[in-house]
Amino acid sequence: MLQRQRPHAAHLRLGRISLPGQVYVLSMVPRDRQPVFRDCTRARTVVRVLRQHDRRGVARTLCVVVMPDHVHWVM
Repeated sequence: MLQRQRPHAAHLRLGRISLPGQVYVLSMVPRDRQPVFRDCTRARTVVRVLRQHDRRGVARTLCVVVMPDHVHWVM
């Protein structure tokens, strides 16, 4: 079986900047797109952690969608 080459994280950040007060859309995918969030306990953990970030002022969640094999977060 062929394995895909994954870009190094530093290469993904080249030329990117983060600005305070801007809206960002993040997609998070578990390794091999395993449906780890099919388990409601794990899905609730994701939501709880994002709410903690809101309370701490790390990020402001505008929307979050937890799917069985990925998460979309608008912040």
